Amino acid sequence: MQGVRYSLALVSFVVFASLLASSQAAQITSVSPGSAPVGTLITIKGTNFGSYGFEESLSINGANAYPYPTSDWTNLEIQVVVPNSAAQGSGTIMVCPTACSNAYPFTVTNTLALETANNTSACSPSSNPTNNPSYCTAYFNGFDDTKNSKSQLQTYVVDSPAGHISLTESLYSLPAANTVCEYQPWFGSSGHKSVGYNENNEATVHAQVTNMIARGCTVVLVDWYGTSSAQQFNLTTSNLVYSDIKSRENPNYFADYPIFFAILEDQGSWDAACPAYQGITSISERGNTVTVATSAATGATAGSSISIVGVPISGYNGNWTVASVVNGTTFTYVNTQGGFASSSGGTAGADETSCIQSALLSDLGYIGQNYFGGPYWIYPQLDNDQLGNGLWTGFFICYSCFNADWYGTIWPSVSTWFQSNYGYYSEQLFDEFGKFGEPYSEGEFGWPQPVAWSSSNQYVWDYSDYLTNLYTQGQSAYANNRQGTVGVFYKGFDDNNASWGTNRVIAQQCGQVWMDTASFLNHNVDPYSFMQVATWNDYEEGTEIETGIDNCYTVTSSINSSTNTLNWTLNASSTYAMQTTINSFTVWYADVNGNLHLAKSNIGPSSDSLSLTGLIPAGSWTIYVEMVGQSSIINRMSNGVAYTP
Repeated sequence: MQGVRYSLALVSFVVFASLLASSQAAQITSVSPGSAPVGTLITIKGTNFGSYGFEESLSINGANAYPYPTSDWTNLEIQVVVPNSAAQGSGTIMVCPTACSNAYPFTVTNTLALETANNTSACSPSSNPTNNPSYCTAYFNGFDDTKNSKSQLQTYVVDSPAGHISLTESLYSLPAANTVCEYQPWFGSSGHKSVGYNENNEATVHAQVTNMIARGCTVVLVDWYGTSSAQQFNLTTSNLVYSDIKSRENPNYFADYPIFFAILEDQGSWDAACPAYQGITSISERGNTVTVATSAATGATAGSSISIVGVPISGYNGNWTVASVVNGTTFTYVNTQGGFASSSGGTAGADETSCIQSALLSDLGYIGQNYFGGPYWIYPQLDNDQLGNGLWTGFFICYSCFNADWYGTIWPSVSTWFQSNYGYYSEQLFDEFGKFGEPYSEGEFGWPQPVAWSSSNQYVWDYSDYLTNLYTQGQSAYANNRQGTVGVFYKGFDDNNASWGTNRVIAQQCGQVWMDTASFLNHNVDPYSFMQVATWNDYEEGTEIETGIDNCYTVTSSINSSTNTLNWTLNASSTYAMQTTINSFTVWYADVNGNLHLAKSNIGPSSDSLSLTGLIPAGSWTIYVEMVGQSSIINRMSNGVAYTP
């Protein structure tokens, strides 16, 4: 019994000591180094930091900082990277596990080179190689439109060289809770254009996800093409993205992740295995044998079912059994009626229903086994159950591409199978109109709607009032059926760098399309808990925002020495440049070594001058004016002007 009393006393003492420690305020005793630029790993030492969790916070010069991995936060030491949004100059660091610590002095330093360098996850241009990520094997100098006349194009450089942008952790001032960033996983593979990095590299993916978080993305939506041998590069990247997001979990709180994961099941995942209907170039009958030649392979095999529609001689139309395959584009079948003349026109194709169903079952089976089940997968609690009661998978569906029985057979069977195996429905959202009311559809998502190039068509960024109609339908569908709409905003479109491109162009209009498509989301957006950026990194279709968006402005500065007034002028390279793409101006003063010191920030976007009286200390300095763009707009630094107060 005495041993029991000692044991109980010991337990009581441990509990008391633990409670006492948790009630004591954190104390910072040292920070190393004591000054550093953004992006630098620093070490904070002290006592009573606790362990990182949902309620714990850390601020560096007014900006929230997050440890990665979260195990870098211990009771006595924290290792963390100085966030890009930390205020320049002298400030403080505070650790707040429950009660906040002392404010420990810290200085965020800056240089002209860093403030004008690439700070995205893209590869730097050769014209400004500072900060080129270590995973980049080449510079990225941007992509131009490769087909149309430069003199006729409003946006000739469709993918800008990577620049310096403001990382605000808010992609746009939208009321939506979640911003979906649509992601292409294939760059670095031989079938796509080089952008300098390889997405099968873990470091590349980690930097991309980190940059997405810093710029306000809350969901990575991977454009997914399945698991076939031809898609192994894409699949490897998808798995790396998933693993990276999974590794960012806060170990003290369930489902506490800075970003989530979802899949966009692309039609391309079954196109190769299930060829679409092809045009008939000739059809003729000899005896009872009908020979059909098509413009491309139909996937016909001996004994398989083939469907023929639209031939002017109606006797050829119908469902037939293939007798033989002459070559990839020619097959035969037996027609017992006989007596038909030769013809052409119409289409022929294999029965795709079972083929597509099998491909989807395979894809969702892989998703269920390898992705689904963790809190890092996007769940309905993220969207207040507005997208139904299951995980979210978007679909690219082109109904003119096949005649399969999607609603009658394919999706009911696939959805039932997935629910029975994994306990949840897989949400089905379409990128075309009229699908709100279809069985098994959970809604629609927006996507850019480019039209064929012409000097006037390039300015059509909302074809046939697409966005207006999408959101109007979404309001009604939400009110009647609780179906969801995923809104969309984008900078433009130009597919002339894609091998599959058809010269469709939406001019960026110096960032105005980015601003205008986003403004649609501010109108009656209650049903839209998700907004989609189309896209994070589709360089080949000219929709990527990874490198930043050019607003067609540069800045020129000068000083009126008699009045100590700094003046600046915006120089527009296009009549489409608009000051609405500017967030503010920042004025810097630099020493002879290029170290920048903040004179004044958050100067209004319509301002063009600033009195330097009392702002700059004694000495010889060079003054710079930085144009700070709106979210994802590239910042621009002016020329330097010598100044001695």
